[in-house]
Amino acid sequence: MRMEDHYQYPVFIVCSNVLLEQNKKKVRNYFKIKRKSGGGECGPVTTAADETYSVAFKHQRDQQEVLRRCEHTVKLPSGRLVLIVIDKPLSSDSSSTSVSTAPVERAVSNENDWDFINTGNRCLPDESDLRRIVILGKTGSGKSSLGNTIFGEDKFTVYPGASSCQSPCQAKTESLNGRRITLIDTPGLFDTNMPEENLKDEILKCITECSPGPHAFLIVLEVGRFTDQENDIIQKICEYFSEEVFTYATVVFTNGEKLPIGQNIKEYISQNESLLEIVTKCGGRCHVVDNEHWNNRSIETFRSNAFQVKDILKSIEDTVVQNDGKYYTNEFLQRVEEMTQQVLHEEEQVLHEELLVLHEEEEVLHEELPVLHEEEQVLHEEQQVAREGIMKRAKRRVCEILKKVKGIKSDLLWKAFLGTTVAGICILACIATFLPGIGEVVGAAGFTVAAAAAIAGLRPSSI
Repeated sequence: MRMEDHYQYPVFIVCSNVLLEQNKKKVRNYFKIKRKSGGGECGPVTTAADETYSVAFKHQRDQQEVLRRCEHTVKLPSGRLVLIVIDKPLSSDSSSTSVSTAPVERAVSNENDWDFINTGNRCLPDESDLRRIVILGKTGSGKSSLGNTIFGEDKFTVYPGASSCQSPCQAKTESLNGRRITLIDTPGLFDTNMPEENLKDEILKCITECSPGPHAFLIVLEVGRFTDQENDIIQKICEYFSEEVFTYATVVFTNGEKLPIGQNIKEYISQNESLLEIVTKCGGRCHVVDNEHWNNRSIETFRSNAFQVKDILKSIEDTVVQNDGKYYTNEFLQRVEEMTQQVLHEEEQVLHEELLVLHEEEEVLHEELPVLHEEEQVLHEEQQVAREGIMKRAKRRVCEILKKVKGIKSDLLWKAFLGTTVAGICILACIATFLPGIGEVVGAAGFTVAAAAAIAGLRPSSI
């Protein structure tokens, strides 16, 4: 029997450094030590592709233990070597079909059931009544105010004047007509004066907030302010958005009071070729609001925010129906969601372990049962309140992990998010099909992973 036949359970290692033979031996020794890596008996480290290596284990349990952590750190004489461990090699082909087009599996988990299904995606409470909506537009177009208009109250902070160029990503969730709506307000599209690093962080926050994908995009433009800059914004939207994104998009105009009396928004659009083009790409879906002047008018009146918001929400529901109940997603968003699911698992497991400790204490300290029962009840009650908090913490943690990936420009993030087929995005190098153990994030100054995969074509995914 050949030696390699003993080692049938491989993992793949993405590393920005070229591994010389002596360092390959050190990496192998690291993975052989269970207390360091979780691994065990393994074969030599071999080169699988550019900046990708593989090592195979004799036992599957060792392979799975190693995969429980996304990041491993090996100490070398020259310093720390950060390794990204995944369960299969990354594809370098932008048209790769390695990601299944099947719907992302989601399950309704009983609030008291702590047995987790061992799949690539964690089970979560049913979110079929939730709609995730991303608001896009240039700085100062009224995106934040539109969010407040839709919710009927001031949920989003509005940054007036020059300060709007620095407005961060904001996400808020409210119930409207029995439907939970999450609105994600994004930084200014293409024209913000925000520093590049800050802008990148805000785009990443937007991406994590809307994963595994938004049900709709609202593209915000202004009535009566169509300059060369506005035309440039529309051209960039057409450049950055994939055709698939437009099937999920609706155009919403602000400053509706500037519409000439007796003119509706479709008549206004028909007078401008660029506006007509983008609305046509969105299936003719367009609406108009005035965040300042139309707030207290009858719902029966066209020049009324109540009338327009009702139509906007109907357009969103119609979009969901036309897309067979599926939300927009791509490989990038799917990987971010997998990271979020893993963090959720870690957070919920902490609560589970606290309950187990209390059960053990009950068996030993019978005289303190009333107190322990009371503490356990408090923990169960906290579970209900904590679920939303856990989700928020999970998204924050995933965002912080993604921020550690260096060398990604904001325009590349926009393109990855909005579905343009682009190569060279480093972030996929540290995101595997199944991402266990991402709680242990390297605390060093960060690391650079070279371009590792292309963004796959868009694929809808069911709720």
